[in-house]
Amino acid sequence: MSADLTLEEVVAGLDPDVEAHWTKTGLPNLNAVKEILGRAVSRKDIDDKGLADWTQGKAADAKRKAKEEAEATVQISSPVHEVTPGPVEPEPLERTPLKDAVDIVIAAGVPGSEVELREAASYLKLWRAKHA
Repeated sequence: MSADLTLEEVVAGLDPDVEAHWTKTGLPNLNAVKEILGRAVSRKDIDDKGLADWTQGKAADAKRKAKEEAEATVQISSPVHEVTPGPVEPEPLERTPLKDAVDIVIAAGVPGSEVELREAASYLKLWRAKHA
């Protein structure tokens, strides 16, 4: 129970995986909302807040989308290397599947890909050597 939450926050925060939060038809369970919000609400209260179409299915879709977005977000805590202005002289790569992939992308003519890919491959090679 929290007086700090709004009706909209409570309804939007109902867990689609908790059956007690939903009716058999997939609507927010008024008893669950009351327990979390700390006061009784009616279906009209929910509808008046623009949440008439919020269902367990939509909550599940929103939860799945949020999870996918969180997994797609990569956070780097510290830089891998210092970036220096000017041309980069990557070290030569021996013939490997990675080198072949770099050459294919470069041959495809992706603008700016040659320097970026060769630099990335050099850093990968250094990382592998360090962590081998």
